Amino acid sequence: MLKVPFALVSVLAIPLWVMPAGAAMTDKDKAELAPVVAGAKVTLEQGLAASKKNGKPVSAKFEIENGKPQLSVYTIKDGSKYFEVIVDHTSGEIRSPGAMI
Repeated sequence: MLKVPFALVSVLAIPLWVMPAGAAMTDKDKAELAPVVAGAKVTLEQGLAASKKNGKPVSAKFEIENGKPQLSVYTIKDGSKYFEVIVDHTSGEIRSPGAMI
């Protein structure tokens, strides 16, 4: 087993622990998104299931894009091609079949 000095681990770990996350949501973002999630008729699980015909779903999230709420599901095809599938958060229908990312 590899032994790494505790001091070295501490020096490397502290900046990661102290740094704020760059992708963290602001309070304004949270305030905009809260009513969307509360009023959504489609769950993340249902969004993942709806996107299966566009690849294997790996992640999903509610978000505000261009001022409009959406449910984004990220899928993978052929083991290396990633797509974003937009699912209507009120009906569960696919709005965008998958833009490659």
